[in-house]
Amino acid sequence: EKYEECANLLMQARDLKVTSEKIEEARAKVRYQFMKVYAMYTEVMPTFDGMITAVSENEYSFLSDEASPDLSGGFVYATSFSEGYAFVQTSDAEGNKLSFVINKDGQRQFYVENAESSSGVGKAMDADKQPILLLTCKAGDTYDYYDMNGNKVLSGYSFGGRFRNNVAAVKDADGKWRIINGVGEAVSDKVFEDVILN
Repeated sequence: EKYEECANLLMQARDLKVTSEKIEEARAKVRYQFMKVYAMYTEVMPTFDGMITAVSENEYSFLSDEASPDLSGGFVYATSFSEGYAFVQTSDAEGNKLSFVINKDGQRQFYVENAESSSGVGKAMDADKQPILLLTCKAGDTYDYYDMNGNKVLSGYSFGGRFRNNVAAVKDADGKWRIINGVGEAVSDKVFEDVILN
């Protein structure tokens, strides 16, 4: 608790541009603690949306970008946050997985039935050229896209990448890759044998 209070005070000092020799000493000690925090995890994913996805003993949790624990909900799977949302899974008492989307406060937004994994949330445009967020999820052999109300809006791809700037790479059932927009239309006539996602 004292460590957390100290980290909060140091962040306030940084924001107010207050500094001194003692503050810098405390900051160095807290940085050492941050490194110890990271060492507790078997995997630490890159920071997105100011949140770090970390794995310890097959349990996913989220840390703030200052490395203090933020959301630890006992997740058995989680994507990184993107556009303020993350796809997560928990297990019930019988071992069944429940898949849903959370916001940065940990509030459940909607459930995704039968989803196994996700490529995350990305920005796209709807048919009226209005900005929307789309989540891509894998269920069985197909990838589907959901809006933030939980409605399936695009489906049936053998792979679906995350949208960025209204484009996503998808692999059709015939094994060919295309680049689509937020309404599922190919943005060009080009078809690719392979796409390397970055």
